[in-house]
Amino acid sequence: ISSARLAQLYPLLASGDGYMARRLSKSCQTMSDDFIPEDQVRAGMLHVLEKVPRSGSTALQAQQSSRYEGTEEAAAAVVQPPLPEFGGCARPGGEERRGGEEADGDASSPSVEVPQEHGPVDPTEAERLQREIAARKLQLKELGQGAAQQKKDSQLADLTRRLNELHCTGRKYTEKVHRRCRGRPHVSVLLSEAIEHTMSLGPDEVYVDCTFGRGGHSRLMLSRLSETGRLKAFDVDPRAVEVGRGLEAADPRFRVLHRPFGELAAALEGEEVGGVLLDLGVSSPQLDDSSRGFSARSRKGGPLDLRMNPAVGLPASEWLQTVTAGELAWVISSTCYRLEPPIPERIAEAVLERQRRRGPYASTADLAAVLEDFGAELGDEKPKTSLAHLVFCAIRVFLNREMEQLDLALEGAFQRLKPSGRCVVICFARWEMAAVRQFLRRREEPRSAVLASASPERLRQLYPSLAFDRRWAVKQARRPVRPTAEEIARNQRAKSLMYVLEKVPL
Repeated sequence: ISSARLAQLYPLLASGDGYMARRLSKSCQTMSDDFIPEDQVRAGMLHVLEKVPRSGSTALQAQQSSRYEGTEEAAAAVVQPPLPEFGGCARPGGEERRGGEEADGDASSPSVEVPQEHGPVDPTEAERLQREIAARKLQLKELGQGAAQQKKDSQLADLTRRLNELHCTGRKYTEKVHRRCRGRPHVSVLLSEAIEHTMSLGPDEVYVDCTFGRGGHSRLMLSRLSETGRLKAFDVDPRAVEVGRGLEAADPRFRVLHRPFGELAAALEGEEVGGVLLDLGVSSPQLDDSSRGFSARSRKGGPLDLRMNPAVGLPASEWLQTVTAGELAWVISSTCYRLEPPIPERIAEAVLERQRRRGPYASTADLAAVLEDFGAELGDEKPKTSLAHLVFCAIRVFLNREMEQLDLALEGAFQRLKPSGRCVVICFARWEMAAVRQFLRRREEPRSAVLASASPERLRQLYPSLAFDRRWAVKQARRPVRPTAEEIARNQRAKSLMYVLEKVPL
């Protein structure tokens, strides 16, 4: 890394100060949950810093100090680059339109092309790795190391990882994982509460489930619909749509659309709906299926993909080969609210440096290992933060353009909702909550006390809805809803916040 870039990542190297600061102990906090509801006060955090003479403090400073004289300008904050383009190859989270085709999700639509599977496992390579593992274990045993000590050996760990990756790329392994995950139940979050608020206009309306997943919310909606009620669902995951096709064949009131939910307004052109439900994030089957590459915690690393629809766009492993460190840092910082600058830039440099030295990332385990190593220096400061989880989520959000899709879905939902219809949004991440609140602020009505005291120009600045369609506004029908302690005890993935927004006629 060049001197100027290092000065950007570590501004201390460009300063003339004779001291540095170091963390004396782990940060202390009284609330450990990643998710803190809006109506709870954030607990304080104690940081203990120590002033340390800079002379001889670090090997890096001793080696590089002479190179950074007069480079204060290089230490300025890195300007965030614009959003990298996809070159038209991906419709975010959904199918690519070809030659003017309309992908409406009907049975007559072109089938989704599934990526080609990897070939069978090379038995020669597998046998070689097994022999090397056995020889290394024997060598360590002769040195007096037990099983627990052997697990800490880096050479043995690398051999074992390569053997696991070899077995995780064959068609037989992929089919086995798919069978296991199809049979694994997905527990819908805030199930009854979400359906109750979504179907507030009664059982005879048309409702929309924007995130079908494995159909937990949709099935409960269908059980409460009348014979004249209808339910339409969206999903971009081919396996979720496969489940939806089965439900579609069994119940004529239901229809599944293989489209991103950002296209809700176009897909339901000319229709009015009684309620819309969005259950954001990824589903448990997607996380548990290592072949999809969504989880940073999988014991057997799968391919680094992170796409909701594997037939659209670039997998994460290929996308990482196209970005600069500045672009990757921008993607990380867009959702990782816990990582203040220049930490995202340092992470990006570490990720791309490993790629330059060892080639493209072959699996989730490769990227997770780099992030875990880098995250060790953040352990004292952010003891409850999984750096791998944060970065995986940031790349996933960008590749599937989830921010853009959510904004389009909220606008489209209220274009199609009937007066007094509701849009229910279940959020799992801070950026999702922020997006819902920002939409509400853009569309909420001014209060009468403000109307009497502010000029029209000032009111349009404070309440952007005054510049929009004046036939309707948005309000919160109730305070945000959290899962109960009992639900979280049954399902640790249930930590979320549910917003209930209502269309108000003017």
